[in-house]
Amino acid sequence: MDELKFGIERLDAIIKSIPFHRIVLIKGMPAVESGVFGYQAVSYNSIHNVNVALLLNRISPEAFLEDSKEYGLPITINKVKFLDAFTPMLGINSTISSIPVKNVESADSLFNEISKNLEGSSLFILDNLSYIIDSLGEEGALEFLSKLRALVSQNDISSLILLTDWGYSDDLLNKIYAIVDSVVNVGGIEKRVIFGQYFAVVKCNWLPNIPSSGVLFKVVKPGGVKVYIPKILVTGPAHAGKSSFIHSACNVAYSANALGETVARDIGELHYKGYVAYLHGTPGQERFDPLLRILGEESIGVILIVDSTQPESFPRALEMLRKSEAYGLPIVVVANKSNLPGAVSLDKIREALHLSEDIPIIPTVAKDLSQVKPDSWTYLDEKGVFEAIDALFSQLEQSGRLEVNLNNLNKNLNNSYE
Repeated sequence: MDELKFGIERLDAIIKSIPFHRIVLIKGMPAVESGVFGYQAVSYNSIHNVNVALLLNRISPEAFLEDSKEYGLPITINKVKFLDAFTPMLGINSTISSIPVKNVESADSLFNEISKNLEGSSLFILDNLSYIIDSLGEEGALEFLSKLRALVSQNDISSLILLTDWGYSDDLLNKIYAIVDSVVNVGGIEKRVIFGQYFAVVKCNWLPNIPSSGVLFKVVKPGGVKVYIPKILVTGPAHAGKSSFIHSACNVAYSANALGETVARDIGELHYKGYVAYLHGTPGQERFDPLLRILGEESIGVILIVDSTQPESFPRALEMLRKSEAYGLPIVVVANKSNLPGAVSLDKIREALHLSEDIPIIPTVAKDLSQVKPDSWTYLDEKGVFEAIDALFSQLEQSGRLEVNLNNLNKNLNNSYE
């Protein structure tokens, strides 16, 4: 059996894995997509040969499977034991092979219903603790968690609990935090409406150090939870290959062109290695320079595209970096057309652009020269394109620009339980 994990690359990199005898709480705001963390955990662990027991009191087993399918998260059915507390509450029968959990009137009766059906399971997932609080009250829910704590401690099993925070008191939340081993907050960045989501590990008693920041994420269909990079600036002189790079890298891309030139900007959505990133390309013509600062705003990284065969355009590339106010951001330089006659060496490019040794310069070439058209973008060879993406992502991770400050996001978090 593989280690127990969330199946979310960035979160698994932080927590490493979920050891046996541990309870992890996923606490989400009502308006964010914290439920996907449960779908992703069921999917990852079931397809990695982990026996999962899943208590559903929020939706039916049928709806859970349908949602998982919509998110593109496959589930190995014979590895999941559905404990169904939803359809018995409605007085109907599930069409999915499941174990009904009914007539639950106290913490004792609920715990007994669950514990007798956990045999053979390595991971117990509860979706959702909020409904237990509603039905058993706060004290009943705490009593249930305490009994689950004892069960998990005495057996080779771990538990993942989802909780939607409907404005519960700090006193109740701190009592819950004291029972569990790890807390992952899933919240939204608000400005009248939620325009970004993040997760943050705020407690984890098997890690020597707790991260001091959270991670932006976006839920995609299919794909589930991905680290979210809202804006990467792709800039460079006209005809260097910005549109070609964006269309070659991204799953979906759009360009505003006139006579074969980008006249507004390119926008591309990239799904890659657990990330979803948006690439924003600038026009290269000088008449659009007033737009460069606006297009560069809120970028967290830069890909500078230069034409290796046009060294006379390198000063223009530096000018565009200055006007977009991109200096100081993580940057990767892409030396396009590096296989054509007259292309200068990477060392010459570094010297001409006054680049330090720690700034990567990645050569790229057209995938098929016979398909190159002077009035259109061209597909570039994937090797160079994704080597450049990897280099920039590595810088973004090391610089901490993928993280958000917990002090600003969780001002009301009481850390007395740590």
